Amino acid sequence: MQPTSQPLKNDNPEGSSASESPLLTLITPCFNSERFIAQCLQQVVEQWVPGIEHLVMDGASKDSTVDIIRRFAEEHSYIRFVSEPDSGQSNAMNKGIAAAKGRFISFLNVDDKLEPDALPYVMQELAHLTDRHLLVGNCKVEVGDGKMLPLRKPEHCGYPQILEIWRQDVFPPNPVSYYYARHLHELAGMYDEEEHFVLDYEMMVRLLQHAEVKYVNRTLGTFVQHHDTKTFQNTSTSGIISKQHIFDRYAVRQPLLRRWRLKAMFFYHYKLRRSNNPVIFFGLRPLYALRRIAHKLGFSSQQ
Repeated sequence: MQPTSQPLKNDNPEGSSASESPLLTLITPCFNSERFIAQCLQQVVEQWVPGIEHLVMDGASKDSTVDIIRRFAEEHSYIRFVSEPDSGQSNAMNKGIAAAKGRFISFLNVDDKLEPDALPYVMQELAHLTDRHLLVGNCKVEVGDGKMLPLRKPEHCGYPQILEIWRQDVFPPNPVSYYYARHLHELAGMYDEEEHFVLDYEMMVRLLQHAEVKYVNRTLGTFVQHHDTKTFQNTSTSGIISKQHIFDRYAVRQPLLRRWRLKAMFFYHYKLRRSNNPVIFFGLRPLYALRRIAHKLGFSSQQ
């Protein structure tokens, strides 16, 4: 498949607003994504309202991905796409940001799912926000086999709270649940193309230092994790180690007392709670430790 590009067209009545600057650009990076790309594009078709453009950044796919994108782009003028080699996901995302025309942007991965009517709702919210805003809502998390994890509600999303990586209420787990002003990249910089494991988290740490956050208690999408993907693997040790590097980088910039508290809490959650050392385990949580020991000895039916 030769690299190709699809310029924005305005000859489709449905996209008559495309000649104006859109309010929102959805950016979808993809590579060899024929399994998911049609459903990704179709869910936007079903929710599209004027003021949205969908920008697909394809990394020169070798399968039928580009043919599928082209078919949708010919039918819907708000879809633009580029297919050319890139150096990885972060590079594709940065290219998408540079090409986006919307005041606000969001990343829609090919296998993630928008909630019904999420886009019309988001557009109503964005219309009242400024070039310093980040809109964030709740996110479902689906693990490979269809198992649903507890709903993520980042109601305390902000900086420096996001450095408390052991909390689930300070960071949205996936871009399907947040939208932000493109102008923020002028203040926070672009995605780190050397970061391959927790690139969303690293970027969010920088964005939140400049953003005004608006949290809405509404579920906006579903983050789908597949067992064989990098995003699923990031929940394991490699992801924790990567987050620790970012934590160390930014925690040191905090005032002394807060820095001490952050490091103490990190040590508690990622060192002590996971420790197999009985002395540490007993000293940390004696009652819980006794219950665990009793259970293993057969004296209790509860852990």
